[in-house]
Amino acid sequence: MNFKIDKLVRSKRKTFSIEISKNAELIVRVPIRATDEYINNLIKDKADWIEKHLVKMRSKVEVLKERTYSNGDKILFLGIEREIVNNFSGKHTLKLNGNQFELSSSSIEVSKVLFERWFKKVAKDTILSRAIHYSKITDLQFTDFHITSSHTRWGSCSAKNSINFTWRLIMSPLEVIDYVVIHELAHIKQKDHSINFWRLVAKFDPTYKNKVKWLKDNGYLLNL
Repeated sequence: MNFKIDKLVRSKRKTFSIEISKNAELIVRVPIRATDEYINNLIKDKADWIEKHLVKMRSKVEVLKERTYSNGDKILFLGIEREIVNNFSGKHTLKLNGNQFELSSSSIEVSKVLFERWFKKVAKDTILSRAIHYSKITDLQFTDFHITSSHTRWGSCSAKNSINFTWRLIMSPLEVIDYVVIHELAHIKQKDHSINFWRLVAKFDPTYKNKVKWLKDNGYLLNL
């Protein structure tokens, strides 16, 4: 099977690497003097891996392209797909009613802005509440709290023990949010990802590996 290399990077490296970007592009990194034959053989050897991951990433890209914010479209909130209904009048209105997001027909053009604003507010209230809750349980005190707009970094903890979380996290299940909160609180005591760090996380979330896997498999859906 032939694959089109979207980006070939030559550098002063001794090894090669193959990457499928979030836009479903095939990126190959090789040593400066790597020959075309070497690169072609590399692609052939990794053909199964490339095909598997390209198909997976292309399907992810298509999922996000399909969002129109019209009737029947769905968006995750707390791990559940909520259907969008926009068959009523009203100026720039968005609200959650049960398992439906009610979006006024006149708001479709600015729907992404409305959803982001709504998610940021709910994320701040919800995640801060969980952080306070687990801070008491773990006896790990944070100095400040912020909501960010990061696309891939779910949370962080500064050297001064300020914890930060992306608003996109509110789209994931509550137990996943709790894991990320515990993860960042654990960094107050352990700044690295050593064995001691993961033992501390496991102490308060014994099934944390399931949450890590969920984010790895579904993180691309936490987007507008």
